Amino acid sequence: MSLFKTKLSLPMVAVCVIAGAAGATPSLGVTSQIFSRVALAPSHATGEDGKGWEVELKTKGLSDVVTQKIVIQPGGHAGWHGHPGAHFGSVQTGTLTLYDADHCEPHVYPTGTGFIDSAGGHHIARNEGTTPVELWVTYVLPHGSTLRTDMPAACGF
Repeated sequence: MSLFKTKLSLPMVAVCVIAGAAGATPSLGVTSQIFSRVALAPSHATGEDGKGWEVELKTKGLSDVVTQKIVIQPGGHAGWHGHPGAHFGSVQTGTLTLYDADHCEPHVYPTGTGFIDSAGGHHIARNEGTTPVELWVTYVLPHGSTLRTDMPAACGF
């Protein structure tokens, strides 16, 4: 069962860093720092404004909530990878381009935009611009899991 449900209509893509598994595509020009990792008891929260906006967050079992700052230099990328849980990304500077291995079409996020992603699949985050990308990501993961699983290349790069 998914740890995250949403009724928001957003492209489902993701980003994280640190490569290293055999056959994986290593990251290039990426630094990251984890600012917090806390355990979260099973939770359920909802919200709506009566005008068509609504959100639902639900976890079963113990989860970890992790907040990470990621910086990708121009021409850099996070390598192909997947995640075991849902996550929210917020682009603070630069322009982030994300590719999902299933579709290979770019999703472009300039400064001040963000995305929500569910677990499953694999993707790559790239900085195809000329200024560094600073991205903040908050993950909701199964307790004790890693942030990412490195994957082989897709989409011809």
